[in-house]
Amino acid sequence: MLQACERCGWRLAFVRTPLDHPTPVLFATARDFVVVREDGSIDRWPDIALRH
Repeated sequence: MLQACERCGWRLAFVRTPLDHPTPVLFATARDFVVVREDGSIDRWPDIALRH
């Protein structure tokens, strides 16, 4: 899924590392981001807080 998103212009910004599963966070713009879930699905409205 990550490679498919990158082909569409998304870029990997960082990977969160909670205890249960690393979570890749991808950005298209500064405000438009998604996370890739463990099953490979995309969450367009993740419950994460971004620090600037």
